[in-house]
Amino acid sequence: YPVPMAFVGRDRELARLAAGLERAADRRPGRLALTGPTGIGVSRLVTELELRLADLPDVIVARGTAHEPLGGVPYAPLAAALEPALARLPDERLAAVVGPAGTEVAALLPRLAERLEGLGLVPEAPLRSSPDQQASRLAEGILGTLDRLAGQGVVLLALEDLHWADPGTRRFVETVLRIGRGLPVCLVLAYRPDEIHRRHPMRGLATAIETDGSVERLNVGPLERHEIVRLLEALLGERPSGAFVAAVVEGSGGNPLIAEQLVAAQVHEGIRLSDPFDDIVRARLATLSVGAARCLRLLAAARRPLPVDTILAVDLPDGRLSKASLAEAIACGLAAESTSRDGRRTMAILHERHAEAIEALGLPAERQPIHDALARTLAAAPAEQAWHLEAAMRFAAARNAHLAAGTAAERLDSGDRSGRDALAFPGDGPVPRGPGPLARVP
Repeated sequence: YPVPMAFVGRDRELARLAAGLERAADRRPGRLALTGPTGIGVSRLVTELELRLADLPDVIVARGTAHEPLGGVPYAPLAAALEPALARLPDERLAAVVGPAGTEVAALLPRLAERLEGLGLVPEAPLRSSPDQQASRLAEGILGTLDRLAGQGVVLLALEDLHWADPGTRRFVETVLRIGRGLPVCLVLAYRPDEIHRRHPMRGLATAIETDGSVERLNVGPLERHEIVRLLEALLGERPSGAFVAAVVEGSGGNPLIAEQLVAAQVHEGIRLSDPFDDIVRARLATLSVGAARCLRLLAAARRPLPVDTILAVDLPDGRLSKASLAEAIACGLAAESTSRDGRRTMAILHERHAEAIEALGLPAERQPIHDALARTLAAAPAEQAWHLEAAMRFAAARNAHLAAGTAAERLDSGDRSGRDALAFPGDGPVPRGPGPLARVP
């Protein structure tokens, strides 16, 4: 999800992340786990680190986020991290970085497959292997690619919101944690422990992270009062009154997302700083046009950034959205637009907490048609389509989409054989889910 622009504090966390990068550059374990509740600023912290590394040629940032609707897409956050880093390489450098891992990289990154084939990096008859061998070859191929990508520097591989990650990504992380040899890869793992209940699919990985002595754990906590004051100054453009500071400190509990929400609430009549988060979101929606509110409900249901072209193509029950509606949704501060390195424009709700609040405002009968419309638009992505079909209560169609997703994913992941990620459908048994020296950070 997009993150707010204001950033204050977190000097201790940035220093420890920088130290992890230094260790990885020396081929010593640089593994860090970033944890904290929703809205506390974990993603914003990683963004700030990325910004500070932007001018360091020896550091390559590969960053991917897991999203709930993509939980059936094998290695989705890993692919999102690697594709931009590899796509911008010139052919000669790309060939050297991918090297013998052409088959694995082409399977993981289909949009690069044709280019890799043109460079002669993908054999015409790839080796057949068992599911376990397939997973091992993929992990080894990706790790070798990351090693060569780093060159004389270091790669920052940040995988965020791992509580939504697919089984393949979790197994890849477990493999990296078991590797004893030194790699110039600083692995940053971000997730929310409060999402991981006793039977959660990530429970095993979370336990492995917590008990692994090579992983440095950073729990991102609430901002202190003086940091809240600095945040308010950055958002308001002036020094806030003592009474307003006291109200925001008490109302937010030091959570920067809630503090920003309280600042945004100031401009709306009838909103009190003591109002619950969801009530403030409801009041903000009430000031918008029907089209902008529809746009925000669509983005909230999507639960991930969507290409602008896709948003405009969704055939909602009351018609398609206009570009003016998208612009108003961005202007109100509840959605944001970004442009990827390959020029694709995407939009998303500002934060998952806002998305949850917006979806909660609608009745099931109002939410289900939106998910159904998204499912029709995303027919080419069966795993994501299946997630939306389930949300639309179309279980028979969801079962067929899951089966199609499993078939499509066979080249990458044969599924989690532990059974922890089985999906149940009404009237059915479980159906497996488819599968140079580093400069100091400023």
